[in-house]
Amino acid sequence: MGVMWWTRGPSREEMTRVRAVLGFDDVMVLASGKGEEATVIAVTEGLVVLTEETDSAVAWHEIVHGGWNGDTSTLTWDFLDGSGAHVVLEKPGKIPEVFRARVTESIAATRTVPVRGGDVLIAGRIPAGHLGDPQGAITWTAMARGSADLNDPETRQTVLEATEALKKEWN
Repeated sequence: MGVMWWTRGPSREEMTRVRAVLGFDDVMVLASGKGEEATVIAVTEGLVVLTEETDSAVAWHEIVHGGWNGDTSTLTWDFLDGSGAHVVLEKPGKIPEVFRARVTESIAATRTVPVRGGDVLIAGRIPAGHLGDPQGAITWTAMARGSADLNDPETRQTVLEATEALKKEWN
């Protein structure tokens, strides 16, 4: 017989705050974790962070990369614009596993396009749950890597053409 783990889920008060920040009532909790300064709740649509100062949420498809550092008990995530966030969780529960799975699952297609100075990663991401489109619409993003510059006209044209080709494959 395997070891069974019991993890206490979010409290009623925390769920009220989660519903308020998300703007809908039928929330499906996938995992939760706690730290001294924050409670993190993974739901179908994304990650909700509750602190004493503010409550916030980020959709899975908006996260371009991130992950769990077990040495520092820190979950980090970055957005397309280069900004990011982190939270320290002394009791992470299944948050690291759910985070990795949901961010990965939100990516429908990727293509790396070589351009002057580096390359550009084009990704098609699918919003989940209440954020999703009944038609399965994909949100397309482009992230410059190396010294690539998305403002360079040649790079921009290459990225637009590659994105259109991907859209034809996926639509």
